[in-house]
Amino acid sequence: MVVSAVFEGKETSTLTSESSNGDRSTSDLPISTPLSDPINNKVHLLRTMLQWEEQVRRRASVAERSLGSLTDPILREVAIICWPYGKIMRMSTGSTAADAGRRMGVDGKLLWVNGQLVLPQTELKDGDIVEVRT
Repeated sequence: MVVSAVFEGKETSTLTSESSNGDRSTSDLPISTPLSDPINNKVHLLRTMLQWEEQVRRRASVAERSLGSLTDPILREVAIICWPYGKIMRMSTGSTAADAGRRMGVDGKLLWVNGQLVLPQTELKDGDIVEVRT
């Protein structure tokens, strides 16, 4: 009952007044009690978050439909940090550890990504740290 009230936009304090039995009228019941205030705040926060998520999804689907394959070039890149020199490189999405090694000038060397030895065909993600160890 509370979940359906959240989606309908009702406050939980009105639920308790509607579901109570007896001779008491709804005007006799308190609209909000100290116990229900935190619950109402949480319900309001949850409802706001659900609405925000719905807006984000809607805007993302509209943008995806309107842009099609013409996406911003920056969205098709990943940024990686090359260690030990700390250089930040931008590479296209789908780049591998071997691609980063070639670009760093260390083709054929062993590469570590985020502290782990990886295969050359390991795809890099945004924010990965690529290390060359000799």
